[in-house]
Amino acid sequence: MKKITLLFITLISLIGFVKAQWQWQNPLPTGNELRSVNFPDTETGYIVGYYGTILKTTDAGNHWQIIRDNEAERLLSVDFTDTLSGVAVGSDLLGIGGGKILRTTDGGVNWIDIPNIPDLGLFTVKFPTPTIGYAAGNSGTILKTTDAGETWVQLNSNTTAYLYSLFFLNEDTGYVAGGDGAGGDQGKLFRTIDGGQTWEQITTITPLWGGFASVFFTDFNTGYVGSTNGAISDFLTSRTLICR
Repeated sequence: MKKITLLFITLISLIGFVKAQWQWQNPLPTGNELRSVNFPDTETGYIVGYYGTILKTTDAGNHWQIIRDNEAERLLSVDFTDTLSGVAVGSDLLGIGGGKILRTTDGGVNWIDIPNIPDLGLFTVKFPTPTIGYAAGNSGTILKTTDAGETWVQLNSNTTAYLYSLFFLNEDTGYVAGGDGAGGDQGKLFRTIDGGQTWEQITTITPLWGGFASVFFTDFNTGYVGSTNGAISDFLTSRTLICR
């Protein structure tokens, strides 16, 4: 009986040892799906993705190092205000619940899991200033921080749309783009001019099936939204949307 027990323990130990030796061989540095990239300067950049994966480069993207992975979560967006301070957001592995916000102040060496976040997936994060930031996601969720990501409060978005992308021109004026739901939904774009206290839906937009996945503005008058079905549209001074 002692021999059988000893053999069982030995096999378990061997399995654990073999498992620990598995490493990605191709592609490198990881095969996990990657979802967002951010460069706070020309040399330093970060990428986040599935299974809590976070990569870092310090040579303009020529080489990447895995600084975090093997976590039961999706990281979908990352934004750094300088080379050391940044925030990544996401959800559980299903991509629906388990809102996740991670914060670092030492260039990704350590990541703090921010508590008391709504149990809804977050898709996007944007910091218009080093201290003021916004995150958005499922069911119209919009969060705001005024202390560089240490604490977050939920804002009233007046929508239940899926919110996929944020863009701010300054700390008060910004846009969030999304859609009604996962797949086959209409594009929605919302604007705030008071730091997120109120959000106005831009109702003159021609709906695009598939929802809006990204929004970007070159100045206060001209911006672009990208659809999940591949369409690109420009948002002109006249507040009309022209699909191209």
